[in-house]
Amino acid sequence: MSFRPDSELRAAFREAAHALDIQLDRARAQLVSQGVTIEDKSNRTGFDKSGIPYFLWSLWFERRRPCGPELASVSVELSYLEPPDVGGTRHIRERWVAEIFQPGQVSRIRHEGHRSLSYQDVVSGDFASLVEKSIQAAEHELPKRV
Repeated sequence: MSFRPDSELRAAFREAAHALDIQLDRARAQLVSQGVTIEDKSNRTGFDKSGIPYFLWSLWFERRRPCGPELASVSVELSYLEPPDVGGTRHIRERWVAEIFQPGQVSRIRHEGHRSLSYQDVVSGDFASLVEKSIQAAEHELPKRV
């Protein structure tokens, strides 16, 4: 496996992060109006792992609702890691967690999963709809009445 030069990685990541940030900016108001909290967990300056720089765009989306004395929480994290190798494929990793818990306690119910999404589909599609559908799918993992 051959690795791309640092300058090429940095430039490609800036381009990808910019496209993803534009999608987020377009979707932010709609998601917030639906009770979704958004947190940026990106490492845009890169980190070094065994002499290879890695650049990460990562956004975390969460919706909570009261569930009796507990909280029901559904979170979706979308992350993009610039492929360091020559010919690496761009994709977005989606990770979701659906749980019911009392604040300060271990979750009583917890389900999680992940899938890979096409980078091109994410940057050219309806980002708000993608996040909302992912949250709704995770919500279906929780019991209706608890």
